[in-house]
Amino acid sequence: MTKNSLIILIVAVLISFVAGFVVANSFNRNELVRLETELTNAKNDIQKNTEQTLSIDEIKLKIAEADKNPDNLEFQKTLGIALYKYANLKQDTTLFDDISRLLIRANKLDTGNVETLGTLGNLFLDKAISKADSDSFKESRKYYEYALKLQPNNAQIRSNLGSTYLLQMPSDLEKAIAEFKKAIEINKKLEQANEGLIQSYILQNNAELAEVYLKKLKEVNSKNATIQDFETQIGKMKSK
Repeated sequence: MTKNSLIILIVAVLISFVAGFVVANSFNRNELVRLETELTNAKNDIQKNTEQTLSIDEIKLKIAEADKNPDNLEFQKTLGIALYKYANLKQDTTLFDDISRLLIRANKLDTGNVETLGTLGNLFLDKAISKADSDSFKESRKYYEYALKLQPNNAQIRSNLGSTYLLQMPSDLEKAIAEFKKAIEINKKLEQANEGLIQSYILQNNAELAEVYLKKLKEVNSKNATIQDFETQIGKMKSK
């Protein structure tokens, strides 16, 4: 796997399941709405390549507040998902432990929430990638699998599960391919699943099948940023 294609695939995984905010309940609702507004502004600032950001003290205060109210499901979930969005956009891994604590707490209070489970899966996948941590790959997989028991036809989570097998070291390409194919059966237009299949077949030195799914990816989105790199890799395979 080339450095560029790995980076592209990782970015796809990181942004694939970013969830929206849920409306806060009466507990500190105004504070949570204010935090949501600031996170939205932070996203706009990032897109404009500015250096504006939330104060770490502000973030820590909200986390401490959540820790003091561990039985408030909505607060744990809302803040955890909001901070995951923020950390994701800023590519800041320092908040991962705090976010996982909030979301694990939310999951214990409501074990059937797919949004929480999917975000936990993403969080541990991010952690696994950033720290090359095999245990985090297993944790990520666990939460994705829980979510899929509740929503077996959730193509995005199915594709994310495939990514855990592709990106672990060493890759389990057969399992990755199986999950990506299931995702495409559910949603043929899911670009990430097509990307995952192409990369998996490239790693298997199977140029023929890589080309099949590259063609499908082009049909879905001819401007997909991975296409040129995949074409280069497949070309090198065929020239050998």
